[in-house]
Amino acid sequence: MHARGIAPIAPLVRNQAVAMGRINDAITYGAHSEFWMDTDDITIKKIIHSTVAITSSPYYPEPFQVTFENANMDFSIWTLKGMLVLE
Repeated sequence: MHARGIAPIAPLVRNQAVAMGRINDAITYGAHSEFWMDTDDITIKKIIHSTVAITSSPYYPEPFQVTFENANMDFSIWTLKGMLVLE
């Protein structure tokens, strides 16, 4: 597989939660990625919707800053799939 991508650069701020929010939102909402895979169309159709941020995150379209603050700014609660587990 080969891939490439671009994303806007978020403006600098001193507040860590705001900075994390802006960076992640810039990637989520402003990024563009391309993937080249040597596989068949059936396999791609099976996985494509689970790899797109709009459909793969239960927190979309919540700003990341809100999600991060709800998790007490603690990345240790992220699962292997990159989803937050909020109790």
